[in-house]
Amino acid sequence: MNHGFRIFLYSSFILLLYLAAGCSSRYAVTGSTGKMIVVDSTWDIQGNEGISSIVASYQYKVDSVMNLSIGHSQERLDVFQPESPLSNLTTDMIRHTAARILGKDADMAVTNLGGMRTSLPAGVITLGNAFEIFPFDDNQIVVTWLRGKHVKTLLQQIAHRGGEGISGVHMHITAQGDLKDFSITGKVFHPDSLYSVATINYVAEGNDGMGAFRQAEKVQDVPNGNIRDVFIDYIQELERNNLAVSARCDGRITIVKP
Repeated sequence: MNHGFRIFLYSSFILLLYLAAGCSSRYAVTGSTGKMIVVDSTWDIQGNEGISSIVASYQYKVDSVMNLSIGHSQERLDVFQPESPLSNLTTDMIRHTAARILGKDADMAVTNLGGMRTSLPAGVITLGNAFEIFPFDDNQIVVTWLRGKHVKTLLQQIAHRGGEGISGVHMHITAQGDLKDFSITGKVFHPDSLYSVATINYVAEGNDGMGAFRQAEKVQDVPNGNIRDVFIDYIQELERNNLAVSARCDGRITIVKP
Protein backbone atom coordinates (compact mmCIF):
# COMPACT_ATOMS: atom_id res chain seq x y z
CA MET A 1 0.00 0.00 0.00
CA ASN A 2 1.58 3.32 -1.04
CA HIS A 3 1.73 6.41 1.18
CA GLY A 4 -0.78 8.29 -0.96
CA PHE A 5 -3.44 5.69 -0.29
CA ARG A 6 -2.51 5.66 3.39
CA ILE A 7 -3.06 9.42 3.51
CA PHE A 8 -6.46 8.88 1.92
CA LEU A 9 -7.43 6.30 4.56
CA TYR A 10 -6.26 8.50 7.41
CA SER A 11 -8.06 11.56 5.99
CA SER A 12 -11.25 9.53 5.62
CA PHE A 13 -10.99 8.46 9.26
CA ILE A 14 -10.55 12.04 10.42
CA LEU A 15 -13.53 13.11 8.30
CA LEU A 16 -15.70 10.44 9.93
CA LEU A 17 -14.69 11.68 13.37
CA TYR A 18 -15.47 15.21 12.28
CA LEU A 19 -18.91 14.26 11.02
CA ALA A 20 -19.62 12.22 14.13
CA ALA A 21 -18.77 15.17 16.31
CA GLY A 22 -20.93 17.43 14.18
CA CYS A 23 -23.94 15.15 14.76
CA SER A 24 -23.62 15.40 18.53
CA SER A 25 -26.12 17.60 20.32
CA ARG A 26 -23.27 19.25 22.25
CA TYR A 27 -21.48 20.57 19.21
CA ALA A 28 -22.25 22.68 16.19
CA VAL A 29 -20.22 23.46 13.09
CA THR A 30 -19.53 27.18 12.98
CA GLY A 31 -17.37 27.18 9.88
CA SER A 32 -14.93 25.21 7.80
CA THR A 33 -12.07 25.72 5.39
CA GLY A 34 -10.35 23.38 3.00
CA LYS A 35 -7.95 23.05 0.12
CA MET A 36 -7.21 20.58 -2.65
CA ILE A 37 -4.50 18.06 -1.85
CA VAL A 38 -3.25 16.13 -4.86
CA VAL A 39 -2.64 12.50 -3.91
CA ASP A 40 0.12 11.32 -6.25
CA SER A 41 3.66 9.95 -6.20
CA THR A 42 4.82 13.02 -4.25
CA TRP A 43 3.57 11.34 -1.09
CA ASP A 44 5.75 8.29 -1.79
CA ILE A 45 8.96 10.31 -1.62
CA GLN A 46 8.68 11.07 2.08
CA GLY A 47 6.00 9.27 4.01
CA ASN A 48 4.33 10.34 7.24
CA GLU A 49 5.91 8.25 9.99
CA GLY A 50 2.90 8.58 12.28
CA ILE A 51 0.44 7.36 9.67
CA SER A 52 2.87 4.66 8.53
CA SER A 53 3.09 3.25 12.04
CA ILE A 54 -0.71 3.14 12.33
CA VAL A 55 -1.07 1.38 8.99
CA ALA A 56 1.80 -1.01 9.76
CA SER A 57 -0.01 -2.40 12.81
CA TYR A 58 -2.91 -3.45 10.57
CA GLN A 59 -0.74 -4.37 7.58
CA TYR A 60 1.03 -7.03 9.63
CA LYS A 61 -2.28 -8.72 10.45
CA VAL A 62 -3.44 -8.58 6.83
CA ASP A 63 -0.13 -9.94 5.49
CA SER A 64 -0.13 -12.81 7.99
CA VAL A 65 -3.35 -14.02 6.36
CA MET A 66 -2.80 -13.06 2.72
CA ASN A 67 0.70 -14.57 2.60
CA LEU A 68 -0.68 -17.99 3.52
CA SER A 69 0.36 -20.58 0.91
CA ILE A 70 -2.53 -22.48 -0.69
CA GLY A 71 -0.77 -24.27 -3.55
CA HIS A 72 1.78 -24.17 -6.34
CA SER A 73 1.81 -23.42 -10.05
CA GLN A 74 4.17 -24.97 -12.58
CA GLU A 75 4.36 -21.72 -14.51
CA ARG A 76 2.94 -18.22 -14.72
CA LEU A 77 -0.62 -18.16 -16.07
CA ASP A 78 -1.50 -14.95 -17.90
CA VAL A 79 -4.73 -13.49 -19.29
CA PHE A 80 -4.91 -12.37 -22.92
CA GLN A 81 -6.97 -12.67 -26.10
CA PRO A 82 -8.21 -14.59 -27.91
CA GLU A 83 -7.67 -17.29 -25.28
CA SER A 84 -5.22 -17.66 -22.42
CA PRO A 85 -4.06 -20.22 -19.84
CA LEU A 86 -5.70 -18.49 -16.88
CA SER A 87 -9.02 -17.89 -18.63
CA ASN A 88 -9.07 -21.52 -19.80
CA LEU A 89 -8.39 -22.70 -16.26
CA THR A 90 -11.10 -20.42 -14.86
CA THR A 91 -13.82 -21.38 -17.33
CA ASP A 92 -13.05 -25.10 -16.94
CA MET A 93 -13.47 -24.59 -13.21
CA ILE A 94 -16.75 -22.71 -13.69
CA ARG A 95 -18.09 -25.38 -16.05
CA HIS A 96 -17.22 -28.14 -13.60
CA THR A 97 -18.66 -26.28 -10.60
CA ALA A 98 -22.04 -26.23 -12.38
CA ALA A 99 -22.24 -29.96 -11.59
CA ARG A 100 -23.36 -28.97 -8.09
CA ILE A 101 -26.82 -28.33 -9.51
CA LEU A 102 -26.71 -30.17 -12.86
CA GLY A 103 -25.14 -33.41 -11.69
CA LYS A 104 -22.65 -33.03 -14.56
CA ASP A 105 -20.55 -30.32 -16.17
CA ALA A 106 -22.44 -27.55 -17.95
CA ASP A 107 -22.57 -27.80 -21.74
CA MET A 108 -20.29 -24.78 -21.87
CA ALA A 109 -18.91 -21.98 -19.72
CA VAL A 110 -18.15 -18.34 -20.43
CA THR A 111 -16.52 -15.60 -18.40
CA ASN A 112 -15.15 -12.13 -19.07
CA LEU A 113 -11.40 -11.61 -19.21
CA GLY A 114 -11.89 -8.39 -17.23
CA GLY A 115 -13.01 -10.43 -14.23
CA MET A 116 -9.45 -11.72 -13.84
CA ARG A 117 -7.43 -8.72 -12.77
CA THR A 118 -3.89 -10.10 -12.82
CA SER A 119 -1.83 -13.20 -13.62
CA LEU A 120 -1.26 -16.26 -11.47
CA PRO A 121 2.45 -16.36 -10.57
CA ALA A 122 4.72 -19.36 -10.99
CA GLY A 123 5.74 -21.15 -7.81
CA VAL A 124 3.96 -20.63 -4.50
CA ILE A 125 0.36 -19.41 -4.71
CA THR A 126 -0.86 -17.38 -1.73
CA LEU A 127 -4.32 -16.48 -0.54
CA GLY A 128 -3.45 -12.92 -1.52
CA ASN A 129 -2.88 -14.03 -5.13
CA ALA A 130 -6.45 -15.35 -5.27
CA PHE A 131 -7.79 -12.02 -3.98
CA GLU A 132 -5.68 -10.12 -6.53
CA ILE A 133 -6.99 -12.21 -9.44
CA PHE A 134 -10.61 -12.18 -8.26
CA PRO A 135 -11.05 -9.00 -6.18
CA PHE A 136 -14.84 -8.76 -6.51
CA ASP A 137 -16.68 -10.26 -3.54
CA ASP A 138 -20.05 -10.51 -5.30
CA ASN A 139 -19.04 -12.54 -8.38
CA GLN A 140 -21.08 -15.73 -8.08
CA ILE A 141 -21.14 -18.70 -10.43
CA VAL A 142 -24.56 -19.27 -12.01
CA VAL A 143 -26.01 -21.60 -14.62
CA THR A 144 -28.10 -20.13 -17.43
CA TRP A 145 -30.17 -21.93 -20.03
CA LEU A 146 -30.02 -20.53 -23.57
CA ARG A 147 -31.58 -21.64 -26.83
CA GLY A 148 -29.09 -22.50 -29.54
CA LYS A 149 -29.88 -19.38 -31.58
CA HIS A 150 -28.95 -17.25 -28.56
CA VAL A 151 -25.81 -19.33 -27.93
CA LYS A 152 -24.75 -18.51 -31.50
CA THR A 153 -25.43 -14.82 -30.87
CA LEU A 154 -23.37 -15.03 -27.69
CA LEU A 155 -20.44 -16.56 -29.57
CA GLN A 156 -20.75 -13.87 -32.23
CA GLN A 157 -20.51 -11.26 -29.47
CA ILE A 158 -17.45 -13.00 -28.03
CA ALA A 159 -15.87 -13.03 -31.51
CA HIS A 160 -16.64 -9.32 -31.89
CA ARG A 161 -14.80 -8.67 -28.62
CA GLY A 162 -11.74 -10.57 -29.85
CA GLY A 163 -12.25 -13.47 -27.44
CA GLU A 164 -13.32 -14.12 -23.86
CA GLY A 165 -12.94 -17.08 -21.51
CA ILE A 166 -14.78 -20.16 -22.82
CA SER A 167 -14.97 -23.86 -22.02
CA GLY A 168 -16.73 -26.67 -23.88
CA VAL A 169 -16.64 -24.70 -27.12
CA HIS A 170 -14.25 -24.35 -30.04
CA MET A 171 -14.51 -21.25 -32.22
CA HIS A 172 -12.92 -19.95 -35.40
CA ILE A 173 -12.99 -16.18 -35.60
CA THR A 174 -11.40 -13.54 -37.80
CA ALA A 175 -9.10 -10.75 -36.66
CA GLN A 176 -11.93 -8.40 -37.60
CA GLY A 177 -14.21 -10.02 -34.99
CA ASP A 178 -16.41 -12.24 -37.15
CA LEU A 179 -17.49 -15.73 -36.09
CA LYS A 180 -16.68 -18.22 -38.86
CA ASP A 181 -17.80 -21.47 -37.23
CA PHE A 182 -18.02 -23.20 -33.85
CA SER A 183 -18.73 -26.51 -32.16
CA ILE A 184 -19.98 -27.41 -28.69
CA THR A 185 -18.19 -30.40 -27.18
CA GLY A 186 -20.28 -33.55 -27.25
CA LYS A 187 -23.38 -31.77 -28.55
CA VAL A 188 -25.07 -31.56 -31.91
CA PHE A 189 -25.95 -27.91 -32.39
CA HIS A 190 -29.50 -26.95 -33.15
CA PRO A 191 -30.87 -23.39 -32.91
CA ASP A 192 -33.94 -24.52 -30.92
CA SER A 193 -32.12 -26.82 -28.47
CA LEU A 194 -31.58 -25.69 -24.87
CA TYR A 195 -27.99 -25.47 -23.61
CA SER A 196 -26.68 -25.03 -20.08
CA VAL A 197 -24.15 -22.20 -19.97
CA ALA A 198 -22.25 -21.57 -16.73
CA THR A 199 -20.87 -18.11 -16.06
CA ILE A 200 -20.73 -15.49 -13.30
CA ASN A 201 -23.72 -13.37 -12.35
CA TYR A 202 -22.14 -10.16 -13.69
CA VAL A 203 -21.84 -11.68 -17.17
CA ALA A 204 -25.24 -13.40 -16.90
CA GLU A 205 -26.77 -9.94 -16.61
CA GLY A 206 -25.53 -9.20 -20.14
CA ASN A 207 -22.56 -7.05 -19.18
CA ASP A 208 -19.25 -6.69 -21.06
CA GLY A 209 -20.91 -6.81 -24.44
CA MET A 210 -22.48 -10.24 -23.96
CA GLY A 211 -26.12 -9.18 -24.08
CA ALA A 212 -27.27 -12.57 -25.43
CA PHE A 213 -27.38 -13.74 -21.82
CA ARG A 214 -30.45 -11.55 -21.33
CA GLN A 215 -32.36 -14.09 -23.43
CA ALA A 216 -31.76 -16.87 -20.88
CA GLU A 217 -34.88 -18.87 -20.09
CA LYS A 218 -33.63 -19.61 -16.58
CA VAL A 219 -30.77 -18.54 -14.32
CA GLN A 220 -29.86 -20.49 -11.19
CA ASP A 221 -27.23 -19.73 -8.56
CA VAL A 222 -24.66 -22.43 -7.81
CA PRO A 223 -24.52 -23.08 -4.03
CA ASN A 224 -21.33 -21.74 -2.41
CA GLY A 225 -20.38 -20.45 -5.83
CA ASN A 226 -18.30 -17.37 -5.07
CA ILE A 227 -15.73 -17.62 -7.84
CA ARG A 228 -12.79 -16.67 -5.61
CA ASP A 229 -13.72 -19.27 -2.99
CA VAL A 230 -14.16 -21.92 -5.68
CA PHE A 231 -10.75 -21.00 -7.09
CA ILE A 232 -9.12 -21.27 -3.66
CA ASP A 233 -10.79 -24.64 -2.99
CA TYR A 234 -9.64 -25.91 -6.39
CA ILE A 235 -6.00 -24.99 -5.74
CA GLN A 236 -6.06 -26.42 -2.23
CA GLU A 237 -7.52 -29.69 -3.51
CA LEU A 238 -4.68 -29.97 -6.02
CA GLU A 239 -2.18 -29.28 -3.24
CA ARG A 240 -3.66 -32.01 -1.04
CA ASN A 241 -3.05 -34.41 -3.92
CA ASN A 242 0.51 -33.14 -4.44
CA LEU A 243 -0.42 -31.59 -7.77
CA ALA A 244 0.54 -28.19 -9.13
CA VAL A 245 -1.77 -25.84 -11.03
CA SER A 246 -1.31 -26.16 -14.76
CA ALA A 247 -3.13 -24.78 -17.79
CA ARG A 248 -2.38 -23.98 -21.42
CA CYS A 249 -3.89 -22.60 -24.60
CA ASP A 250 -5.47 -25.48 -26.51
CA GLY A 251 -7.10 -23.87 -29.54
CA ARG A 252 -10.49 -23.05 -28.10
CA ILE A 253 -10.51 -19.79 -30.03
CA THR A 254 -8.53 -19.78 -33.27
CA ILE A 255 -8.08 -16.74 -35.47
CA VAL A 256 -8.45 -17.58 -39.15
CA LYS A 257 -8.45 -15.61 -42.37
CA PRO A 258 -11.72 -13.91 -43.38
